[in-house]
Amino acid sequence: MLNLENHARKIVTDSGGLQREANYLGVPCITLRDETEWVETVGYGWNVLVGTDVGRIVNAVNTFDPPANKPGGRFGDGHASEKIVEILNQEGKKGFIRAPTMSKPEKEAAARMRRRSSTRC
Repeated sequence: MLNLENHARKIVTDSGGLQREANYLGVPCITLRDETEWVETVGYGWNVLVGTDVGRIVNAVNTFDPPANKPGGRFGDGHASEKIVEILNQEGKKGFIRAPTMSKPEKEAAARMRRRSSTRC
């Protein structure tokens, strides 16, 4: 399916997933809805909402032309986890986040488990 989307000149859909994929692939998307959960794709100019009016659909298919710049990568750079860890570490240094502590029975149970696992081959 992604191969078909990637080679399409335009995509006409009512699917939220296809809207996002079209945007990511840089394929103009005509959405047969009056609203979308992917409002940023409309804001980037790569998705147009036409509802179910036949005239609006035909007009969009014939005339919709997105901006020259490709929209790919607008959903993040793939480094969210590193940024989250960095923020948590900074907040931890301020004392807002504390490492979990174990109660005495929990520490004793953990020690027993470590001793048992070190004696097994």
